[in-house]
Amino acid sequence: MADTARNKLIYPARDMRWFVPGFWGWLLLYAAPFVLSLVTSFIADSAEIRFAGLDHYRNLFGDPYYLMSVKNTALFLFPVVLAVMILGILTAQILFVVPRLRGLLAIFLLPLFLPAPSITAIWNAMVGSGSLIARLLQPRDEQWKYLSLFLLFLWKNTGIAATLYLTGMKALDNAVLDAARVDGANEWAIFFRIELPQLRNIALITLLYLMMNGVRIFRESYMLFGAYPPPNLFFVQHYINLGFARLDFGLLSAAGTIFSLLLLLVFALLWKQLRRREEDAA
Repeated sequence: MADTARNKLIYPARDMRWFVPGFWGWLLLYAAPFVLSLVTSFIADSAEIRFAGLDHYRNLFGDPYYLMSVKNTALFLFPVVLAVMILGILTAQILFVVPRLRGLLAIFLLPLFLPAPSITAIWNAMVGSGSLIARLLQPRDEQWKYLSLFLLFLWKNTGIAATLYLTGMKALDNAVLDAARVDGANEWAIFFRIELPQLRNIALITLLYLMMNGVRIFRESYMLFGAYPPPNLFFVQHYINLGFARLDFGLLSAAGTIFSLLLLLVFALLWKQLRRREEDAA
């Protein structure tokens, strides 16, 4: 029985000591601050160390600005992630079918190697409210800013999504694909009937990655529109940032805790689905 449990370890027990520095780093830089934030969410304020119970959480769910920030985050995150997944897999399919175009993948991956200030400066000059395109179209300011942030996320993440999908496609059994071509199937029929069902695990990993990047879009939003963006771009991170500016640590800790738990729940469900598919495949 002990041998069976030992065989389930990825690394031998004698090598586990090399994970100790990483574990302490995770404990000090992630786990301890999260626990401290969780404790702070039950304290009245920084001046009066008094147990406040669930007061901060009740205040949050009664605050229309917090509810608006949660709604805006969801309404931005899910459509843009879905759009990137569709664009990514279509781009990967084109590059898979036409190998001579794969050199273009470097252009799609370029935003990953640029710092966020450079990306926002370039993007603001190209499609910002004062850009030539905006002056020609003269759109409504709120809708244009939402669209510009939406397109910025597409530009930043389509390349990595296409790369992940293309990696999965290149790992497919070519004999099966060639047999389908001999039987008369065209490339799109092969894509929908053979490739897509075998890329489900890659799709889940891509979804996890895009969800994490979607949460981090606040950084670009803050650089483009400041601490007070248009109402439709007021995200949970904006709410937390304003709470920090007001030194309302209990309320911002409660907001951060709820947001973190929601994200952990989504990631746990996706990870469980991924593990289930791996077990079924085994």
